[in-house]
Amino acid sequence: MVEPKKPLKKKYQIALDEEVARKVEVEMKAEMDEEEMIAREKNEANRAIIEEWDDVQAIIDADRRKYFAVKRAEEIRNKPPTKAQQKKNVEESLKKTQAKVTEGISKRPRQELEQESAKKQKLVEQEQAKVADDDTAELKRFLDIVPEDDDDVLNLLP
Repeated sequence: MVEPKKPLKKKYQIALDEEVARKVEVEMKAEMDEEEMIAREKNEANRAIIEEWDDVQAIIDADRRKYFAVKRAEEIRNKPPTKAQQKKNVEESLKKTQAKVTEGISKRPRQELEQESAKKQKLVEQEQAKVADDDTAELKRFLDIVPEDDDDVLNLLP
């Protein structure tokens, strides 16, 4: 603003001062609004960064927990068994092998018995066939009449 050369009257001076005060107030308000907006944007940006860091930290913590859980499980698996566990494992394996052996043994006699019975049946059939052959031969002999004192022999079989 330009200052007039001669002093203004009080009324004009007050009006001029009010106008200048309004302009300064508007400028200050605009400046404050701009500063508030910048502060809000910074605050939002900081919140976004903090949330992102929290997410990253949560992922790191979860990965760390998983890693140590796997490590503990691996240590448990690689830990040598106690004497009681060894004894139990040996007993279980012996039971399993004994069951397999028993199963094999129980199958063998059954198969052997079946084979022997089949052999016996064949032998019986062969003997019956021999006896039948012998009986037929004997019967044939009986059918032949042997002459006594010059009798004629009759052959009844063709």
